[in-house]
Amino acid sequence: CMIMAKHKNHSILCAIFILWNLLVVLSSCTVPSSAPGTLCGSYIAGAADAQTLFSVDVSQAFYYADQKNDRFILGRVSHQGEGAYRISCQDPYNAGILPDQELFYDGKGFSLIVEGELYFFQKIDDVPVVIGDISGYS
Repeated sequence: CMIMAKHKNHSILCAIFILWNLLVVLSSCTVPSSAPGTLCGSYIAGAADAQTLFSVDVSQAFYYADQKNDRFILGRVSHQGEGAYRISCQDPYNAGILPDQELFYDGKGFSLIVEGELYFFQKIDDVPVVIGDISGYS
C-alpha cells in the first residue's frame, strides 16, 4: 500500500511538472490583448521536402530554416507599425538568400522574397519553433 501511495504522489508531481513546463512554453509568446496580430510565432511556406520555416520570438529575433538547402538564418525583426515589419539578417552574407525587406502581416501570414522568388508564409503556431541548435543559425 505504501508503494502505491509513493507511486501516486510521484505521478501527480510529474503531471504538475509537465503542466508547469507547458504553461511556460505557451506563455513565451503571449501579448496583451491590445496588441492583436503580433508576429511572434511559427510560419511555414512550401510543401513536402521544399518547406521552409520562419519563426519569430518575443525578443524580435527571427529564425529561417530551409533544411533541404542546409540554410539556417538568424536575423532581427523591427515593427514599423500597422502590420508592417522590417527584417534584416544578422550575417550580411545571408542577404543574398533572404534580403533585408519589409513584410506586411495580416494576422494569418505574410510574403517574403527568398532568392528572388516570392514565398507566402502561413502561421502554424503562436509559439516560435526552431529546428536544430540555435547556435547553427547565422
